[in-house]
Amino acid sequence: MLSYQRDGEKGGVNMKKREKEYTIPVTWEMYGKITVEAESLQEALDMVNNDTDAYGEPFSFPDEQDYAEGSFKVSDGLTIAFIEKMIGEYKKLEDRFLESEVE
Repeated sequence: MLSYQRDGEKGGVNMKKREKEYTIPVTWEMYGKITVEAESLQEALDMVNNDTDAYGEPFSFPDEQDYAEGSFKVSDGLTIAFIEKMIGEYKKLEDRFLESEVE
């Protein structure tokens, strides 16, 4: 399927072929500070490393947080073959859904 971009200035159609679109799983890191109630610094560090507060609940994200520069990347463990397989599986599900809508 070809799609073309509309030329905003001239109101016409730009005949340059538009690139395909891909959905790529990505990850990035953020950093911030949280306050931890504990008997010792070691206990506080253990709680943070286990993401469990004094009540056994996960910590909330800090109110103030920033992006860790340079951490944006394709999610670990994903290869082109894996992503292509997932795209194929998604396409099969989409086709089945669309077929059921027609019936």
